Amino acid sequence: MEPVEFDLRGEKSENDIPSELRGFIPGYVTRRLEDIEVMRGHLGRRDFQALGMVVHKIKGNAASFGLYRVYGLVLQLQTAVDVQNVSESTRLIGAIDDEIQSLRREFAGRDLNL
Repeated sequence: MEPVEFDLRGEKSENDIPSELRGFIPGYVTRRLEDIEVMRGHLGRRDFQALGMVVHKIKGNAASFGLYRVYGLVLQLQTAVDVQNVSESTRLIGAIDDEIQSLRREFAGRDLNL
C-alpha cells in the first residue's frame, strides 16, 4: 500500500479501505461506537488525559483502515482535547459518531453482520 499524503488538517475527501480489511469493518464499527461512548464519559468528567488516550487509539485505527474522514476528524479532536476545548470536543465526537454510523449503514447491506 502506498503512503497517503494529507493536507494540513489531515483530511482526505474519501475513505480508501483496503479490500483485505473490509471483512473487519463490523468489528471496527462496534469497537468505535463503544469508544465514542467512553469518550463522551471522559469528556463529561473533564478527564482530558483519559480522553486523549482513546483519541490516540482511534487515530491509529482509522489510519490503518484507510478511514481518512474519521482520521481527519480525530486529528482535529486531538487538538481540541490538547487545549481542553469542551465545546469543540463535543462537536467533533458527534461528527466522528456520524461518520462511524455512516460506515455502519454503508456496510450493512454487504452481508457483514452489521
